[in-house]
Amino acid sequence: MTQPRIERLRDWMAERNITYRAIGERIGVSTQGVRQLLVCETIPVKRHNALCALGFPEDLLPQPCDLPTPKGERPNGSFTQWSVTV
Repeated sequence: MTQPRIERLRDWMAERNITYRAIGERIGVSTQGVRQLLVCETIPVKRHNALCALGFPEDLLPQPCDLPTPKGERPNGSFTQWSVTV
């Protein structure tokens, strides 16, 4: 029986002594943020590309997918200013 993706990823990381903390330091995410990214079904394309650039096998990573943001919200979480005319 095939292991779930996350178990295969954890085994791959353990064989190479790669920690969540080390990944976070390389891609600018907290240790908990890295854990969350890796257990999800999808992750932002930017994070997927960063992990691939570090040498992670693509088949062990969640699918890359940029989710749409609410109108006016920028990808970094800040909001654009809207001008209101009265």
